[in-house]
Amino acid sequence: MTTDLFLQLYHLYFDSMLKELEMYQIYALMTDYNYGMLKAVKKIYQQAEQGTALERASAHSIRFFTIADCLFRNSTFDADTDPLIAEEVEKAKNAQNGPSNFMADYQDITFPYSLFRPRGHYTRNHVLQEYFRGMMWLQTVPFGMRHDDEVNAAVVIAYAMMNNPELQGMYDKLDQLLTYLMGKPDNLSIPQVITEVKKTGKPMEELLNDKQAMSQLKKNLEEIGNKQTRIRPKFEKTSHNKIT
Repeated sequence: MTTDLFLQLYHLYFDSMLKELEMYQIYALMTDYNYGMLKAVKKIYQQAEQGTALERASAHSIRFFTIADCLFRNSTFDADTDPLIAEEVEKAKNAQNGPSNFMADYQDITFPYSLFRPRGHYTRNHVLQEYFRGMMWLQTVPFGMRHDDEVNAAVVIAYAMMNNPELQGMYDKLDQLLTYLMGKPDNLSIPQVITEVKKTGKPMEELLNDKQAMSQLKKNLEEIGNKQTRIRPKFEKTSHNKIT
């Protein structure tokens, strides 16, 4: 048996194992997590005062999870209800690179929507295709550290998860599975945001309205990102650090 044949057999085995794991375990867990988070941030939005940082941040979070929900279910979204959500869902499904009106980092430059085109074993059936698009959205669409509204949205998501042990348990299980299969991501993560939020000891709305505390929180996250992010482009046009 040659080394090439051994590696090929190992690749086929891993691909088959990954497909079964994703179809029958990760897909259901990820859609349940996403739907739970969507309900949690909607509740925060409903309690927020109009025109506040909390309202803007929770609205962005709702859009984030709603787009993922549409991709997981291969559904469209009514443009009359929210044209921004409808536009992003369509762009992700078409997988054509271009600027984004949802992601602040990519409003004037190209976002690689081609990432959402299923490939490999993800093309084999509609379940894997839907899982692939939804997973890619949750894992690659960033909250840019140079944009206050997006950092605030990540903080809202952190509080929503902190206040719901079941959702945090789902996230932890997904994170363990995906890290084992794919490796640890470079970008900042929501658990790291949670750690920094807890250090402030402040309720959510109080923290969002405290410029000094938010500035320190962002400084701490930037320092973490600078240490752990290994792969960067030679010329940066987007946020130096991102939360995904």
